Amino acid sequence: MNNREIKFRIWDTIDEKFETLLLQPTDTIGTGFIHFYPIRKIFQQFIGLKDDLGQDIYEGDIVKYSVNYTHEHGDKDIQKFIGEVKYDATFAMYVFGANEHSMYDRIDKIEVMGNIFENADLINK
Repeated sequence: MNNREIKFRIWDTIDEKFETLLLQPTDTIGTGFIHFYPIRKIFQQFIGLKDDLGQDIYEGDIVKYSVNYTHEHGDKDIQKFIGEVKYDATFAMYVFGANEHSMYDRIDKIEVMGNIFENADLINK
């Protein structure tokens, strides 16, 4: 059985930089690190997907993506969006942007443009 890769990107709010934590299937992780830095460190999980350029996508990333809508009569309507990647606990899945698109919405193309800590201004464009 193939295990999916479990990675976290950790934003340090004091040093304002990212660290990476990669867990192997055999790893065990204690809670001491998280309890020691409860506010300083913000954990963001790798969502298991890469963008069209091969870059890992994490929650908190700002992505540019297009959704391919096909109407009843067969016409296609491709709409483009920019939004933050977030986890939606209600539906147990990652969603993109204010419209909360998911991979079930026929996302055609996706590209990581930045993240909410270093490039928050991209959200308002």
